[in-house]
Amino acid sequence: MMLDLKDQKTIDMEPYETVVLGGAIHAGRLDGKIRSFSLEHKDQLLKKKLGLFICGMEEKEEEISKQLALNYPEDLLSHAVVKTSFGGQLLFSRMAPFTRWLMQKMSKSKEDIKKIRTNAINEFAQALAH
Repeated sequence: MMLDLKDQKTIDMEPYETVVLGGAIHAGRLDGKIRSFSLEHKDQLLKKKLGLFICGMEEKEEEISKQLALNYPEDLLSHAVVKTSFGGQLLFSRMAPFTRWLMQKMSKSKEDIKKIRTNAINEFAQALAH
């Protein structure tokens, strides 16, 4: 079952053996609701089989590890069965004009950029399935 933290006031994790938590990185940070959830429910999450992910444009493992460390408590990262980045994409056509202009300048591209890490997604799923 998938739950969106934006739509849920309370979440009962008791019936679940496995929990996957993650989201997109914007300006180096996960959405505040995800960070808050991981802190508020840390004790419960430490009793579950846990997978943590981020979605972002970084490709180097060292940078991905830094972003994970910035966004999740250290004890959850240590406990997680798997943690990674699924990659990301910049879809300029979906951005507001100023954001599009800024992101095109920063990325030095006017074309959409897609860096989905399919292998990382598959390895994540396999790690949680065992």
